[in-house]
Amino acid sequence: MFLTDEQYNEIIAMLDGSIEKSPLLKELEAWFNKEFEILIFGYLCERTINNLTRLKIVIWSDKFQHIFREKDSVNYDKKIQEKIAIKFSQLAVKYNLHPEYHNYKDIFVCTDTLSDQIASKTMWSVKDRVMSLATGDIWKIYLSGGHVHIFYETDEQIEQHKNDGLNDRIKHQIWDIVKSVDKYNVFYKGVGCTFTSQQTLEEKYSGSMYFYLL
Repeated sequence: MFLTDEQYNEIIAMLDGSIEKSPLLKELEAWFNKEFEILIFGYLCERTINNLTRLKIVIWSDKFQHIFREKDSVNYDKKIQEKIAIKFSQLAVKYNLHPEYHNYKDIFVCTDTLSDQIASKTMWSVKDRVMSLATGDIWKIYLSGGHVHIFYETDEQIEQHKNDGLNDRIKHQIWDIVKSVDKYNVFYKGVGCTFTSQQTLEEKYSGSMYFYLL
């Protein structure tokens, strides 16, 4: 799941302090911090294509998803979902908001993450500067979310430029570009870069970026 541009912009505006958080959100944040020791960055009330009354809680990153999942599983913990649904329904009643959420049994709780979407938008904002590094043996540079794929022409060149230090220099150049606009420090560990080749793309993935990225 992903935030729409409108949802993203509203959450970023609250993060920046340019718009004020609602009393409901403030109380929900305090409850999450006390109950789960986690920060949340907003909530979204949505009706799904299956007509579910969905409550999406926005957390920082996948690092915190385990709090909401069954142990060693990708499935949501139903007890945690119910606990959150009960609390949200109580707050919705208290503040006379979201009438369709007043019965906790109607609410489907899920999560979405913010940092990966910030990373993707940050990377996209410097796309032209990153792409301009595609010179010499570099055939193509491709951005995927907050990750960069650098394609040389041949597999041999990958190893060659690993040994001569070009790969590291490119990684540092990309990080320098991204750091200059990384307002929320989502790239504090550096920018993920994969060095591959047009040869690999053609021979293993029939030249398809779709299959390469799967």
